[in-house]
Amino acid sequence: HHSRGCFQSMKASRVEVDSKVLGGAVLAIEDFDPEGDFASFEAQYASEHDPVYVSCKVPMENIAWAHALEAWGFQFIECQIRSAINLNAQFAIPSLPYQFARVENEQQLESVLDIAGETFTHDRFSVDPKIPKWCSGERYRRYLRQSFEATDEAVYRLYDPLSDAAVAFKSHRYVSANEVLLLQGGVSPRLRHL
Repeated sequence: HHSRGCFQSMKASRVEVDSKVLGGAVLAIEDFDPEGDFASFEAQYASEHDPVYVSCKVPMENIAWAHALEAWGFQFIECQIRSAINLNAQFAIPSLPYQFARVENEQQLESVLDIAGETFTHDRFSVDPKIPKWCSGERYRRYLRQSFEATDEAVYRLYDPLSDAAVAFKSHRYVSANEVLLLQGGVSPRLRHL
């Protein structure tokens, strides 16, 4: 049995966007410690927040941690992979009938939000049988709006300049002056396999 101090490094932080979508406290466990007193830690965050959903990301190479969490009732839902791409050249695409530009106003954002609300079908919320299906699209819409409003993030759209209709989008967070972390990207479902 571990002392109370063993789980001091573990934290359960409220995820605001997800909490609003699910209508109750959604928590993300940070700094998971497989050797810690998880029972006491769980009792503490449950009593403090009364969560409706709790998630924890663990590195893939520590699959035993995922098994430890499953023993506590968690379900493995999603695998995320982070990769880096170095862009060394720009590509000319003048023959294509679309333009790619930053979303600058609410009208442009709305067409992007429409795509975000229906394009994702294999994310954590859409594949979890305990989450209502509509939550996934609403979650992405809210995260995209958050990116539009944040000073260190941006939303871009691929659009038809004749109709001004968006056909695809992406969002990112600025890591430095010449590096971004891609957050979301999606294509209108009606154009997905073109």
